[in-house]
Amino acid sequence: MGLNDFGFLSSFWNEDHFCYTPGSSVQRGECFGLLGKNGAGKSTIFKLLTGQLQPDVGQIYFEQPGISYCPQSNPLDPLLTTTECIRFYGRLRGIRDLDQFLDRVLDTYELRPYKDVQVRNLSGGNRRKLTVAVTCCGCTPTVLMDEPTSDMDPVTRDMVYATIEQLLLARRAVVLTSHSVSEIEHLCQRVAVLRAGQVIASDSPQRLKSEHGGYYSVTCFCGPAQQAILSRSLSQRLPGARDLQHYAHSLRFLVRIRSPGSLGDAPLLSELFAILRDVCVNVARFSLSRCRFETVFERILDSSESNGSNGVHKDQQQQDARKDLPSKSPAVGGTLETGYIHCGYEETRT
Repeated sequence: MGLNDFGFLSSFWNEDHFCYTPGSSVQRGECFGLLGKNGAGKSTIFKLLTGQLQPDVGQIYFEQPGISYCPQSNPLDPLLTTTECIRFYGRLRGIRDLDQFLDRVLDTYELRPYKDVQVRNLSGGNRRKLTVAVTCCGCTPTVLMDEPTSDMDPVTRDMVYATIEQLLLARRAVVLTSHSVSEIEHLCQRVAVLRAGQVIASDSPQRLKSEHGGYYSVTCFCGPAQQAILSRSLSQRLPGARDLQHYAHSLRFLVRIRSPGSLGDAPLLSELFAILRDVCVNVARFSLSRCRFETVFERILDSSESNGSNGVHKDQQQQDARKDLPSKSPAVGGTLETGYIHCGYEETRT
């Protein structure tokens, strides 16, 4: 069984929509990413997982008790010094050699120059580093990280990435949110894409790119007059071209490419080059590049919107959602009528 299994329905997200996760699990040594725009429900899911909010329906199951949580804010005592803060959380986590732990944190996160500085006098980036450091200390099996790299420079972000990799090597489960799509792609083995409080896609980044990707970004460098002519030619020769963006000196668009041997209306890469050579007669030059995971993320959201709103109104679909949730946890009893959080064999009603 996975380290964490959760399936819940909650109306806390806002007055008109509910946060609905039909069933997800996070395995040991796995980083599970939550990806979505502002207000998609990522922080609400963390509040449900930590017990700050009670699920209306469904269950949250932790195979072993013990959660470390790094929220978006930095909830540290402002009057403690950096050293006192590290020692305090080290004691809470039962770390025996506090001196060694203190030295490791100060050196790893480059906080030694600030070891005697009160938290309230630290810069935003250093407070964030300290929060991440004390979150990851100890041996809690589950680590929840809500935008841990916010307010960090690129060098410090690499420190956090290395920390997360160490957590995974120690067989701890990590649930991560971030506004950086590339960060989620780099760190997470699986990703859930959220929109309006619901999971609209969930798989590994590679499989999501395979299913929703296959797009190339094409940039044609030309002026406004040539762009108008080029747009008409593309509508005839490349009807699959989408997301045309006109700039002062270039025209950009996306086009999907099919693999050799596969069927479909999309052109092969060689055919795309031939078409571009034909239609770009008056174009100074053009370039092609594979779409990044950011584009795949946008395509998933666009596909969801074209298939209908996923901001589900409670009066419309809550009853159907209840049917999808299991009536009992696979290991611990419970009913659909009440939200539960299960910590190993110790059951707690929130």
